[in-house]
Amino acid sequence: MLLVAGIAVIAFLIGYVISAISFTAGDAPAAVVLVPDVRELQLDAATRAMVAAGLEPEVGDSFPNVEIPAGAVIAQTPLPGEEVSPGGAVRLIVSTGPPRTIVPEVEAMPLTLAIRALETSGFEVVVEQDTFPGELGTVVGVEPAPGTPLHLPATVRLQVGSGFEIIEMPTLIGMLEETAVQILEELGLQVAEVVYEDSEFGEPGGVVAQFPAPGDSVATGTSVELRVTTPDAEDDDDIRGRLGINVDRPGRGGNR
Repeated sequence: MLLVAGIAVIAFLIGYVISAISFTAGDAPAAVVLVPDVRELQLDAATRAMVAAGLEPEVGDSFPNVEIPAGAVIAQTPLPGEEVSPGGAVRLIVSTGPPRTIVPEVEAMPLTLAIRALETSGFEVVVEQDTFPGELGTVVGVEPAPGTPLHLPATVRLQVGSGFEIIEMPTLIGMLEETAVQILEELGLQVAEVVYEDSEFGEPGGVVAQFPAPGDSVATGTSVELRVTTPDAEDDDDIRGRLGINVDRPGRGGNR
């Protein structure tokens, strides 16, 4: 009888312990939580997903990203699918959108160097094919202007000089007309007009005024006007012959 009683007591205790464990386990919270994947979600949506999973979202640093729009999650720590304790913190890294890069200063650079500088900065380059004044093969215009911040990808347009050169207008006053014309032609300038006028200054046939003025910056191909003291008839004919000017000699004060 004692043996039977002992067996009954032991069976009761075992059943009690099993029932207690089952009851407690049914009400116990989960030991771990799987981290949800909130990458590429906007921050407010990502925050709601973390809270719903019983986790604590924390916003970390922000970085530019070409593919992820501004305000969306780039990365998260712990990673999606990892097991963490309930209420654990999850750090969210947010995108600021495509990066902004400043257009570098490439004006006056040779075209090849300018293209290399822009492409290294992440820009696409378009070279305009129109004719622009300036040194041949050198960048004379940039659009958008240097210093402009742009979101990548972005395109920069370059204008390239077609061979016109900017030079300083020489001093021709006091020279004979023939010498002044030769100097202008050697510099790539054009003599648009020679105005003869009576003047008490300078010798006959000498330049007494010029337009543009000495020292002005002009492009090659610019037209120049000369004012010359009326030369003697024989000297005038001789100068015209050497310059190849087949025009009748004007009267005093006339033009050629």
